[in-house]
Amino acid sequence: MIDFNISVFLAFLLVFIFIILVKGLYRNKQRLFFQTIMFLYMTTLIGVTLFPICIDGSVVQNFKYNLEPFKYGFSNMDFLNVIMTIPMGFITPLIYKLNLKKKLVIILSTGFFIESFQYAIGAVTGSFLRVVDINDYICNTLGVLIGFIALGVFRIIFILVNRKRKLEPLGYYVYRQIK
Repeated sequence: MIDFNISVFLAFLLVFIFIILVKGLYRNKQRLFFQTIMFLYMTTLIGVTLFPICIDGSVVQNFKYNLEPFKYGFSNMDFLNVIMTIPMGFITPLIYKLNLKKKLVIILSTGFFIESFQYAIGAVTGSFLRVVDINDYICNTLGVLIGFIALGVFRIIFILVNRKRKLEPLGYYVYRQIK
């Protein structure tokens, strides 16, 4: 069984550092800061949603899935799935310039990829430790959407508060003084 531990985290960290050095992303300190936050978030997301992975066949279950939305109502786990993906919608626009189409792709694909990888890992290993669930997809999608909306609200409040200081927005996190 492969569990998400410090060695897996260090492997992800080495890949992240390699990408930063190769692409030269360390020059823009604000972008590097948000990329580091995104790296930590993505690493945690992967650890929570895809691990442990059973590769020795000790846990063999039949494929489990739920395609009926909220069959038993909205549970605490559904609420946690919403909370889990809010950072995806909040942090991504701080790193990349996104138009509406790109935002929609991120909103719709985040939950899809999580559920798809859970199924793929189960199919490859023969051990389905996770349930592919339409509720998870809906809640993950809702969480990313809430993240985008929260960042938009935060940006509007930030602009209104800083209007007195005569700051003009250049982006989500870069401001310059107006003469």
